[in-house]
Amino acid sequence: MRISDMRIGVRLGAAFALVVALLIGIAAVGIQRLDDNNTKMGQIVSERYSLIALSNQIKNNGYKANGILSNLLLVTTPEQKTKYMSDYAAIRQANAQAYGRLEKRLTTDQGKALFKEQFDARSAYGASVRKFFALVDADNVQEARALYQGDMSRLQDRYYVLVDKMVDHQAGEMEHDVSEAAAQGANAKIQMIVLAVLATLLAIATGAFITRTITRPINHAMHLAEAVAQGNLTHRLEVDTQDEIGRLLAALKHMIENLHGIVSQVRGGTDTITRASSEVASGNIDLSSRTEQQASSLEETAAAMEQLTSTVKQNADNAQEASRLASNASMVATKGGDAVDEAIQTMSTINTSSRKIVDIIGVIDGIAFQTNILALNAAVEAARAGEQGRGFAVVAGEVRSLAQRSAAAAKEIKALIEDSVGHVSTGTAKVEEAGQIIRDVVAGIQNVTNIVSEISASSREQSDGIEQINEAITQMDKATQENASLVEESATAAQALQDQANQLADMVSTFKLHADLSGRGRAAQGEAGSVAHVAWSQAQTLS
Repeated sequence: MRISDMRIGVRLGAAFALVVALLIGIAAVGIQRLDDNNTKMGQIVSERYSLIALSNQIKNNGYKANGILSNLLLVTTPEQKTKYMSDYAAIRQANAQAYGRLEKRLTTDQGKALFKEQFDARSAYGASVRKFFALVDADNVQEARALYQGDMSRLQDRYYVLVDKMVDHQAGEMEHDVSEAAAQGANAKIQMIVLAVLATLLAIATGAFITRTITRPINHAMHLAEAVAQGNLTHRLEVDTQDEIGRLLAALKHMIENLHGIVSQVRGGTDTITRASSEVASGNIDLSSRTEQQASSLEETAAAMEQLTSTVKQNADNAQEASRLASNASMVATKGGDAVDEAIQTMSTINTSSRKIVDIIGVIDGIAFQTNILALNAAVEAARAGEQGRGFAVVAGEVRSLAQRSAAAAKEIKALIEDSVGHVSTGTAKVEEAGQIIRDVVAGIQNVTNIVSEISASSREQSDGIEQINEAITQMDKATQENASLVEESATAAQALQDQANQLADMVSTFKLHADLSGRGRAAQGEAGSVAHVAWSQAQTLS
């Protein structure tokens, strides 16, 4: 398991545990060195110094014994002799005990060799002392004094030299032990300093390493969060740890991926909206073009109506004059005139009505065809717009209903034409019947009657045609106005849709995604904006 995968608390706890372990180790080493030093000093005090003290005690006892021996040379009474000899025995006993303790405490070979040499000298000196006691006990003072000043003094000096040598040896051993203890103390100090330095360096390295394992991913997460806050979603995050920070980075990575997907979907939606608004605007352009054509046709029809009105007025005047002329001959040509008038009127009415109706049917059929196509296009655009094109679909339905009504009117007119054909057949028969009567009529009355009949029929036909044309013009004008309103509403809807798409694009433009997606969104947005602007301008012109 990698260290970076451990929890932060475990890492920090391990680091502090390592520092504590190092401190405990340093303290243990220091305590051990202090114990060794104390043991060494205790050994010096309990062994070396006690050996020196025993040697000095032996030497001091020797000095005391020597004083007793010198006093024995000066005694004058037996009591004094007995007392001094008793004192000497006590001192000798004390020295024997001191020697026993000294022998037990000696540990070095040199010390044991010196002790043996010293013990042998003491034994030789003791033999001379016993000889001295025998001479004193025999009251042979002179020989005793000679022995005391001779062999005893020499043996005593040798004995004391060996005692001093033992003292010097033990003093040297004590100095050696003290120097060794001081060296051990210095070594312990150096070891503790070295261990403290190593522990400090190890603690610093461990702390720096653990701090780096924590701060590096935290800084990475911080920089990544700052980039996301600025709208940059192009960073790629690789999570290679399983600690708390690793889980934080994994959650941040998941958040960025989800946010990237949401922004991508929103941008895709804005592209779809801009394309739809572009198509709606394009349809508005076509619709406005057709509306302009209808308006132009209405203008031409209005001009023709003015000319037709003038003709009708002139015909009415002619009919009035002809009526005055025909009144003089009405009695003569009543029968023939009635028959001829009826036939001519029927034929002329049917013929003219058929011709006019054909023209009107052509106009109405063209209007119905164009209006139906316009309604279909509008319905398609409304379906593409979805919920926002519902009102546009209602208007398209009304326009299509109007086109269907126009088609129904065309069917009725077609039936009228078929009826007129029947009238033509009937009129033909009547004309043939009236032919014989017309031949009996005077040429002048016939001409006047024909003129009056033609003028009267023309006036009626023109009046009927004008009425029908006015009705058709009214319907076309209404359809044109509705189409203009429809174009305006559609342009307004397209502009509103484009504005919403622009606002949505502006909101998501702060996020940085792949360059190809952003470029397509901006291109579609610019194209839809230009088309919607043209449609809006044309709708304003028509309105």
